[in-house]
Amino acid sequence: MWGLFILVFLLTKLKKIGKFSYFKEVGSQAIQDITQRIDRACKLFFRNLKHKIRTAPPSFKKIRKYKSFTLKQAGWKLLKGNIIEINKQKYKYFKSRDIEGIVKTITIKRDTLGDIYLYFVCETNENKVLARTGKSVGYDFGLKQFLTASDNEDIKAPLFFKQNANDIKKANRILSRKK
Repeated sequence: MWGLFILVFLLTKLKKIGKFSYFKEVGSQAIQDITQRIDRACKLFFRNLKHKIRTAPPSFKKIRKYKSFTLKQAGWKLLKGNIIEINKQKYKYFKSRDIEGIVKTITIKRDTLGDIYLYFVCETNENKVLARTGKSVGYDFGLKQFLTASDNEDIKAPLFFKQNANDIKKANRILSRKK
């Protein structure tokens, strides 16, 4: 815990140095989340060393290779019409489903293609409890049978290619006639 406190204290000092001025572009809570990630990685490394699990020390990425950051309470605002405001700049996004409950944190991630995704962590009043039956089942992936279950409820392979084989043949014939 003290290591985390020292990291946050040092970050406030680093913001004043010109070399690290880019820390000012991202909200303070995003920087604190980065220090929490570093703290978790170090704790995991030392725990693995203690239990003699093969491990490597945490590595640090260049700032441009960083794939995500998390905003907690401040630095963002949801607006109407699928618009989010981050650091006084508005962005339009596609909503895959409605946001239910109170949004606690937002994580902005960039994949290898450069597409950006927003992940909302919400607090809801629902307590979903799954019914426990005490039964378990094992599955085996096969070549002829897609899934073979131990309770005899087998699942056949979807065979998407065979379903569309005629369409593919027709498209190839049309393509071969073109110049």
